[in-house]
Amino acid sequence: MNQVFEITSDKSWKSLLVTADSLLLMNKNYSNPEDFMKGYNDKSLGKLLKEKKEIEFFEITGLKHEEDDADQLCIFFNGNDITLEFSDPKDMQLVADYLASQRKFARNTETMSALQAIKAPGIGLLITLVLGWIVYEEAKTLEAGGTIEISGRRALVKRILVWFAQTLGSTGTLIVAGLLSAVFIYFLYKRFKAPPNQVVYA
Repeated sequence: MNQVFEITSDKSWKSLLVTADSLLLMNKNYSNPEDFMKGYNDKSLGKLLKEKKEIEFFEITGLKHEEDDADQLCIFFNGNDITLEFSDPKDMQLVADYLASQRKFARNTETMSALQAIKAPGIGLLITLVLGWIVYEEAKTLEAGGTIEISGRRALVKRILVWFAQTLGSTGTLIVAGLLSAVFIYFLYKRFKAPPNQVVYA
């Protein structure tokens, strides 16, 4: 195939190159195979630092993704798994079909378990509640005339949270966090009551 795809949500990987016999992942954005391979072959990079990764096709034991408008592909290999989110669902399907054809996997459709179905909105709800509580506490501190120290390795994250606290205030933070939580609860309930189908290749 020799094509580069953009990975959008994974914390480490930003680009995926699908070759004739392997998947290559990089933690930087590339738009074409030539530039990707220049970066991948940079001897200063290391696999242990999650700067690059290779998964050969023979290592892949299965694939899985939701049936309708899916942009996330779960790849099982060597007893491990990795979930990649593509910027375009068509790209995800193209990669899934290509890998399935190369590995000669059979395609089957099954209904997700309720636990699988609510995983994504459940994580979103948890993150919203935690960040909402942190920003709310910081907003109360600022409103009381206190100061918040911004330093250390996570200084940028702290700066962003403080900005939200200053902008929204304690009341605004509760409103925004409440609205976001309501959205996640809606999707959590919807997927729990009617779990979507998923496509499994094995």
